[in-house]
Amino acid sequence: EEEEEEYGNDKLKWQKESGALVVTIPVGHSRLLFARPQGFMNRSGHAISPILRHHHLHSSKLLVVHDDLDLPIGDAAIRIKPYKTGHHNGLISIRENLPANNSFFRVRLGIGRPVSDSAAVADYVLRDFPPHELRKVEKSVFPRVLDAIRILAEQGMDRAVHFLNNP
Repeated sequence: EEEEEEYGNDKLKWQKESGALVVTIPVGHSRLLFARPQGFMNRSGHAISPILRHHHLHSSKLLVVHDDLDLPIGDAAIRIKPYKTGHHNGLISIRENLPANNSFFRVRLGIGRPVSDSAAVADYVLRDFPPHELRKVEKSVFPRVLDAIRILAEQGMDRAVHFLNNP
C-alpha cells in the first residue's frame, strides 16, 4: 500500500513497512531512507529497529527528527554527542529497541514549553500546532532542517551541524 504526498515539485510515494511509512529519496550521490512511524510516539522504536535491520543499516546512520521542549518554537539543532533521551518517550523507545551501546544522531525541533505547570506537558506535546505556530514551523524550520539533511548527505555531519546550529 502506498500514500502519495507532494513536496515542492516532487511526489513522494510512501510505502508501508514495519509499522511506518518509508520513502527513499535521492540526494546528491546518496539515497536517503525516511521513515515516519505510524503508531504511538512512545513506541517509535518498535518501527525503527526492524527497518534498520531490513535495510542493513547501523544505528550510527540513523538521524531522528523529534520535538524538543527545551528549544523555542522555530529553532532547530543537530545533536551529535551521545544522546540523552531525557523524558522523551519516543527517544526512549528508539534507544530501548536498538542493540546495546548503539547511538544515533538527532535533529531537535523546538516546540517551546507550556506556560502552565508540568502536568500540562503531555497535553501540550500532543496538541496540534496553533495556525500561527504552524506557519512559522513550515516557513522557517522545515526548509532549514531539509537543507541540513541535504548538506549532511552531500558534505558530511560537520557542515550540517554548522549550518543548522548557527543560523
